[in-house]
Amino acid sequence: MLGTRRKPPTEEGTVILRWELFVARASSTNTVLGASSRGIIHAAYELYGPESSEHLLTAFGRLFTVYLQDRGFSGGMEDLVLKSTPELERNHHLREADIASIKAAAEFAEMGGGMEAHEALQASTRDAVAGRLKTVLTSRSSAEEELDDHLKSVLYPVADK
Repeated sequence: MLGTRRKPPTEEGTVILRWELFVARASSTNTVLGASSRGIIHAAYELYGPESSEHLLTAFGRLFTVYLQDRGFSGGMEDLVLKSTPELERNHHLREADIASIKAAAEFAEMGGGMEAHEALQASTRDAVAGRLKTVLTSRSSAEEELDDHLKSVLYPVADK
């Protein structure tokens, strides 16, 4: 076979082992191991009976369990519990973002930019800004995009913390 070049081995390809020819395709993993008429479990059942296929399933189960224990990760209840200090910090950042967005919306709606933080959090202020924004957004066709750009520029420093 002079002059022929071998292809480097890949995940998909042909393998000869002990004079047996094996063809593998990476995309067929689910059909090989899953519930399929061409799967390895089905073949073991047809060739060797139900007890052999049961042993094969058990072996695969143990193999995958060991793999997951070695390579996988899990989350416990302690990972889900919120600690008080980070939760307070998160609430502070959310409040900052809330105030900044109300101020930016009021600025965009030409209601003046000198609003204090405590004013921005009042329901009456929010209602007034929402009403004015509704008027501005319906009067100009490009207002939504402009508002979006304005809010992004104002909220980016807050969200980047």
